[in-house]
Amino acid sequence: MVLTELTFLAIILLIGLLSAILAKRMKIPSVLFLVIVGIAFGIYMQLESITLTLPTKFISGLGMFTLILVVFEATAQIRFKELDRASFFSLKMTFATVVLNFFILSFFTLLVVFRMNPEYIFLSLLFAALMCGTAPDIILSLLGSSKLKIIRYLEIESIINTPLTVILPFLIIDLQRGVSAGFISGFAGDILLKVTSGLGAGLLIGLIIFKVMRKQYSERYSPIAIITAALLSYVLAENIGGSGIIAVTTLGLFFGNLEFKQKYSLLQFESVLSTLLKVLIFVLLGVIIKLPLSFHFLWTSLALFIIYLLGRYVAIHLVAHQLPSAHKIFMSLTASKGLAVVVVTFILASTVSGFEPILNYILAFVLYSLVLSSIVVWLSPRLIGEKIKEAKMVTLSQPKK
Repeated sequence: MVLTELTFLAIILLIGLLSAILAKRMKIPSVLFLVIVGIAFGIYMQLESITLTLPTKFISGLGMFTLILVVFEATAQIRFKELDRASFFSLKMTFATVVLNFFILSFFTLLVVFRMNPEYIFLSLLFAALMCGTAPDIILSLLGSSKLKIIRYLEIESIINTPLTVILPFLIIDLQRGVSAGFISGFAGDILLKVTSGLGAGLLIGLIIFKVMRKQYSERYSPIAIITAALLSYVLAENIGGSGIIAVTTLGLFFGNLEFKQKYSLLQFESVLSTLLKVLIFVLLGVIIKLPLSFHFLWTSLALFIIYLLGRYVAIHLVAHQLPSAHKIFMSLTASKGLAVVVVTFILASTVSGFEPILNYILAFVLYSLVLSSIVVWLSPRLIGEKIKEAKMVTLSQPKK
């Protein structure tokens, strides 16, 4: 049996919608349930000999569009005037986690998965970069109802590290290409060009679009203008040699710090669209990527995940040694991987040759982190002395009620 692309997408969206509703009733994180359902549907397709060939360009394009929305949504939640000590703590925690990931997780990935083969150094670094971030869409949902300081640390960290999860892998790929081509000396100049061009493109599009929007707001067309602005900033930056993701990040920060009445309704529309794409992407992840059912893969993936958690604990301890050990353990284990990781994985899988060896490990980390975060939140009364109830997603731009 052969499924057409349109039929497949319709089935995936239906399955995803029903799964999200069921997950809410069962009080299970919807992302975790979507991935599990995707894996089950993929197994069913294999058993029934159902074949499907999705165009690589389609998956890559869908992933990039989703990625642009995710980065914009995350950065638009940051307001500079609301930054406090918690924000600077989260920034230090993010930096420490990134540094230790590159040193510890990349080394053990090279050791455990690739047996110290130097050909896979960049692939190990790429895996470590992808695992640096935590998902704001999941973290804010799981922890949204608590007022503890450590919860705010985790919330802000998830928003700050999302752009890094996207930017760092592409910087590593550029570095690898520079080494392969023999012009590593110009890498710093290339990075500077990407950053400055990205900042300029994001700021330029932001000034034009939002100046027009302030004067001529339309309930019907302004939300479309926001999405168009995000896409334009990405395209403009890429065409002038800059980083499109940095441009979108700049645009999101610019938008998040503007003051106008309709901001929250515009963000809500964008969030609905990104939620729709999230349903599609996470089910596709489970369908497309097949986890090996072998003991070797199980122990290596679990070993790497435990090493990652230990490295995260060390990072948190270095910047917050005064916190109780139970709080540091709670923060270390609450590290859900989400949409940004998945979307970047789709894009890299379709554009970078030799990416396949770490695909299964990425999916395993997503599953392990979602399951572990759910269990830790459930056990929160014993770990941090307060029960945490799942809440709707909140943003830094709009105070919790």
